[in-house]
Amino acid sequence: MVLLVLAMFVGISFGISEEEVRRDLDYMKSVEKSLNSMDRELAKGSLSRDRIGELNSYGYPLNSLRDKYASLEGEKYRRISERADSLYKKVLYIKRGVFPGLLTKEARELNLPLCKAVAKGKDRKTLLIVLEDPKDEEVVLKLMTQTQLQFAHLIGIEAINFEKCKH
Repeated sequence: MVLLVLAMFVGISFGISEEEVRRDLDYMKSVEKSLNSMDRELAKGSLSRDRIGELNSYGYPLNSLRDKYASLEGEKYRRISERADSLYKKVLYIKRGVFPGLLTKEARELNLPLCKAVAKGKDRKTLLIVLEDPKDEEVVLKLMTQTQLQFAHLIGIEAINFEKCKH
């Protein structure tokens, strides 16, 4: 019993094992490979529902890894934390690229007169929404409250601009 307590104390006092670090780095390497693949797919069109589900599964683990390594002392751990943070930001970047397609689909299901939605800017942080009549407050309100648009800020969309369709 004393040995078990001593082993736990020694394990805690030295932080994270090299095996755990290696597993975390392997996980981040596989996530990075997958994100790069998703980014290429998105550039060619859109992501499948399965790929979007996979994308959504990365956020919490990467956030947890970032926090775990940020709380430890040392340059090695700081670099690992920064890598997890960078991958998390890439997840959000890809989500912002997928978002206009999902918003368009939702708007069509609600019979809202949305012509198109586009993520703009280098970091896709601005959303351009093109409507039949962007001054129709009822349509804009429905779009803002009955679609995923109400959660756009959670993936880093900072601005939403409305324009009129050009026929």
